Amino acid sequence: MSGETQGGTHRQIGHFLVIGGLTVVLDLAAYSILLRLGFPVGTAKAIGFIAGTAFAYFANRIVTFENAGGGTATMMRFAAVYSVNLVVNVAVNSLILAVAGRADAALALAFLVATGTSAALNFLGMKYWVFSSPAPGMRS
Repeated sequence: MSGETQGGTHRQIGHFLVIGGLTVVLDLAAYSILLRLGFPVGTAKAIGFIAGTAFAYFANRIVTFENAGGGTATMMRFAAVYSVNLVVNVAVNSLILAVAGRADAALALAFLVATGTSAALNFLGMKYWVFSSPAPGMRS
């Protein structure tokens, strides 16, 4: 791997982590505001999640992976990556809790490992599938 490629990947990881943090803040802010406005919990959480996911799509497309394209195919790949990683997140969380129990430390560990696993897979899926731009003559 060339230094330029490694530097580009490091930059992308940094942007991805910042955008991920902002996505969580946006989700939480929307959720909290909607709850204060009297929305039902499920509705508020769904709207917060959707707002965060939409932000993550556009911010990662434009900032992290500098992919000015988009369109239906890109959105569908993004939705597929997020859907698969939702399942991975829940499965990893459940597996750790099944092994470690439900003490506070186990709950925190399960959350962190599940979140880290799905975040890493989200990054890889976005970098190499969702927002990949084939080099001229490399892919059809």
